[in-house]
Amino acid sequence: MSRRPWVRVYRRSDREVNRLVHALRGVFDGIWLGLLSPARLAQLDDDYYDTTAQYTDEAYNRRGLWAWEQAVVDAHLPAGGRVSVTGAGGGREVLALLAQGFDAQGFEPNRQLAELGSG
Repeated sequence: MSRRPWVRVYRRSDREVNRLVHALRGVFDGIWLGLLSPARLAQLDDDYYDTTAQYTDEAYNRRGLWAWEQAVVDAHLPAGGRVSVTGAGGGREVLALLAQGFDAQGFEPNRQLAELGSG
């Protein structure tokens, strides 16, 4: 038994609060995304990517796959297989898959990111 039972209570409570916040965030996003027209969704997408420089950064797009992405690739994709990446952004995943010998192609509806990814 812990000499500080309040630590266990705090940690458990913290996990539950985080779950609740994530659930509320999902409901909030779901309602808004469900109410917006395709034109408004495109405006929201443009606004997000116009103000988030990370996805247009060349170093970011050339950094390769995240560890969890690589684990999925290793576990589920045959070496050299054909892969389509939807919502490919600036091409980070596509570039990493091509470097690993996959026949990879990306699809991105955001014009700015698509141009970056195809350049």
